Amino acid sequence: MEGGRSEARAVASFRALVPSMFHRRLILLMGSAVGVCVVLMAQAGNLTVRQGDKHLARAASRLVTERWTETVRGRILDRKGRVLAQDEASFDVLVDYRVITGEWAVMRAREAVLREQRDRWDMLDEVGRRALIERAIPEYQDRLERDWGRLAGALGIERGALEDARVEVVGRVHHMAAYVREQQRTAREQELNRDRRVAIPVTLRDVARPIAEERAAHVIVRGVESEVAADVRRLASGEDAMAGVVVRPSGRRVYPLETMEVVLDGRGMPSRLESKMEGAVSVRVAGVGTHVLGRMRGAQKEDFERRAGMDMQEEGPDRGRYIEGDRVGAGGIEEGAEDVLRGVRGRVVEHHDSGAAEVFVAGAGRDVRLTLDIALHARIQALMTPDVGLAKVQPWHATAQADQKFYDNMGRSLNGAAVVIEIESGEVLAMVSTPSFTRETYEEHSVEMARNEVDAPLVNKAVGKPYPPGSVVKPLVLTWAVTDNKLGLDEGIECTGALYPVRASDSLRCWIYKQFGRTHADDYGDALFGATAIEVSCNIFFYTLGRRLGFDGMVEWYKKMGVGEGYSLGIGGEYGGYAGRGEDTQTPIVTLATFMGIGQGPVNWTPLHAADAYATLARGGVRIWPRVVGGVMPRHSDLHWDSSAIEMAKRGLKGVINGAAGGGRWLIDPETGAREEIFNAPGVEVWGKTGTAAAPTIYARDAEGEWVYEEGRNPVTGEVENERIVLREGDHSWFVVLAGDEGYPKYAVSVIVEYGGSGGRVSGPIANQILHALVEEGYLVGQGGGG
Repeated sequence: MEGGRSEARAVASFRALVPSMFHRRLILLMGSAVGVCVVLMAQAGNLTVRQGDKHLARAASRLVTERWTETVRGRILDRKGRVLAQDEASFDVLVDYRVITGEWAVMRAREAVLREQRDRWDMLDEVGRRALIERAIPEYQDRLERDWGRLAGALGIERGALEDARVEVVGRVHHMAAYVREQQRTAREQELNRDRRVAIPVTLRDVARPIAEERAAHVIVRGVESEVAADVRRLASGEDAMAGVVVRPSGRRVYPLETMEVVLDGRGMPSRLESKMEGAVSVRVAGVGTHVLGRMRGAQKEDFERRAGMDMQEEGPDRGRYIEGDRVGAGGIEEGAEDVLRGVRGRVVEHHDSGAAEVFVAGAGRDVRLTLDIALHARIQALMTPDVGLAKVQPWHATAQADQKFYDNMGRSLNGAAVVIEIESGEVLAMVSTPSFTRETYEEHSVEMARNEVDAPLVNKAVGKPYPPGSVVKPLVLTWAVTDNKLGLDEGIECTGALYPVRASDSLRCWIYKQFGRTHADDYGDALFGATAIEVSCNIFFYTLGRRLGFDGMVEWYKKMGVGEGYSLGIGGEYGGYAGRGEDTQTPIVTLATFMGIGQGPVNWTPLHAADAYATLARGGVRIWPRVVGGVMPRHSDLHWDSSAIEMAKRGLKGVINGAAGGGRWLIDPETGAREEIFNAPGVEVWGKTGTAAAPTIYARDAEGEWVYEEGRNPVTGEVENERIVLREGDHSWFVVLAGDEGYPKYAVSVIVEYGGSGGRVSGPIANQILHALVEEGYLVGQGGGG
C-alpha cells in the first residue's frame, strides 16, 4: 500500500517535471533563434547602414557600363609652323596570351574531347583522358601554325618577326608572374605561420593561380595602318577566324622631318673642301633635332604615380590618366611638355536601367611651338656630319707643335655642338649635338649607345655636357674687371711670358711663351691694353684679372651668367654648369681665381651658356634667358656692365677676326703655307673669340667597366709596362661669334668640337659655315647669299 503511494508520487513528480523541462528547452530554442536574428539584423544593419553606400554602388554599377575613346597627342611645331611631331591614325594588333603560348591548342583539344566523350567521360581514368586529349592537340597546333602564318601575311611582315614578338611577350609575362607569385607565396607563408612555432612551408605551387596578364591580350605589332588593320580584322572574324586576335586604335607618333635632305654648295668652305665638293651636293641628315624633340616610350610605374598625384580639379575619373599600353614622352620636349601635349580620352557612360547615356568628348592635346627653325638646324647638323669634312681631322688643323700622333688621327670623326641665339629675343634658333640618332636606331641599340663614352650620342652636348670655357671667356672677364673697378680703361698689363718669371717653366704661362719662347711684350714692345689682350688672347693679362677679381668675385660673375643655375628649357638632360671650389681643398684660392681668369680651373659650362654670355655682351649687359619653347614670357636682368668696357671687349673681338694677330682670322695650309680667311660670308660683320679648353682623357673599358690595358714602354726608364688604352685625349676647340649685317650683332653662335684642338682652325670654319647658313635661310641678308 505504502509502496503504491510512493510510485504514484514519483509519477506525479515526473509529470510535473516534464512541462518544466520542455519549457526550459523551448526557452533555449527561442533564445537561440533570437540570437541568430540579432546577428542577422546586425549584419543587415552593417550592410545597409555602414556599408550600404558601397554595396549600393556595386549594384548600381551593374546597371552602368562605360567605354573610353582615344585622344590625340598635340603636335610639336617649329617657329615657322613646320610639323616636327604629330600623331598619325594607326592601330595595334594584340593576341591573347594563351594563343601566344600555344595553351589555346590544349584548351581546344580538351573541349573537343569532352564533347565527343561526354557519355563515357566519367568511366575513363586520368590516363585515358590524357591520352585522348594528347591525340587531339596536334590538330589545333597545326591550326595555330597556319593562323600565325596568315597573320604574318595580313601584316605584311616576316613570320620570324612575329616569333620574336611572341618570345618577348612570353618572357615579359613570365618574369612578371614569377615576381607576383613569389610575393603571394611570401605573404601567404607569413600569414599562415604568424602564431606557429613550427613553420609550415608554402610553395609556389600553392599560389599558382594565373595572373591577369596570363589571360589578357598583348600587343604583337604596333602602329599598323588602317588598311592593314582592316585585313587583320577580317582574319579575326568569320567561320575560319583566327582566335584571340584584337585590333585596337593607337595613335602612332611620327616625326616627318626626322630625316632631311640638305643641299650644300661648298661656298666659303676651306679651299681643299670647296674644290672636292665641285658644286652643290645633297647631304642626307638623319636624326634631325632628336635631342630637342625626344621620343616616346611605354608608360611605367612612375608615370602612373606622377599622374595620380596631380590635382586635376575635376569631378570623376581623370580622363588623362595612364593605362596599360599607353605611350609617354621620353626626353626632349616630348617629356618636358608631356602634360600639355597629352590630351584626355572620351568617355561614354551608359545607364541600362534608364537607357540614358553620358558622353564626354575626347580632348586633343595642345600643340607646342618651338623657337627652333628646323631648316636652319638641319643645315647646321649637315655641316657637322663627318662626311662633309669640317668635322673630321684635316691637315689645316695642325699646329706648329703637331706630332706624329696628330697625323695618325687624320680623317678621324669629330663630335661637338652648336647653338644659335637671336640676340634681340633670346630665342634659340638652332641647337645641334653630334652625333645624333634616329628613334629606330635607339630602339635597336640603346644599350650600346648608352655605353658609348667617346661619342655619347644620347647626350645633348649643347646643354647637357660640361666643358671648361677656355679663352672664349676672356672678353667677359675684361668687362667684369672694369665694371668692378679692378682694371682701368687706360691701364695696361705687361705680358712677361709667365706669371712668375723666376719659374717660367710652371703652368702659369702664356700660350705664346709655351709655343714660341717669346712674349707679347716682345711683339708689341709695351704693356697690353684690353682690346689687344683679347685679340692676341694673352694669358698673363687675364691671369692678372682673375687674381684681381678674386675667387669669390669670379664665382659671383660666373653665376650671374647662369653658371650653376641652368635654364629649365623643358627639354630635359640639362647641365646647369659649375663654378666653385668643390672638393679641391688643397689648391690655394688665389691659384683657382687665376685659372678662372682664362676659363680653366673649377668652372665649366655648356655651349648654350657661351652663346647666352655673348648675346648678353651684345645687348650691353642685359641678359635674356634663352628659350626653346615659343610663347613663353622672357626672363631678363640688367647686369649693369660698364658700357666703355663692353665697347673695348667688342673691339677686341673684332681684332680676333680681322686683326693682324687675330687668332680667328687665318687658316694656314701646312704644305704650302698659303693663308685664307676663316670668315668669308659677304656682307656679314663678325665679332668672335677662339678658345682651347683642357679635356679629360677617355680610356677604353671592357663590358664590365674595367680599364683595358696594352703593353707600353715607360718613356723615362725604358721599362716595359702596361698602360691604359687611350681613346681620346687633347683639348676641346671653341669658337663663339656675334654676327650681323647692318653694323650691329643680331645672332650669337657658339661652336665646340670635342678633342679638336685649336679653336680657330677647327671650330672656326664650322662657325663660318653657320653664318653662311643664316644667310641661306634668310636671317642675314649678306651679299650674294640665298634666302
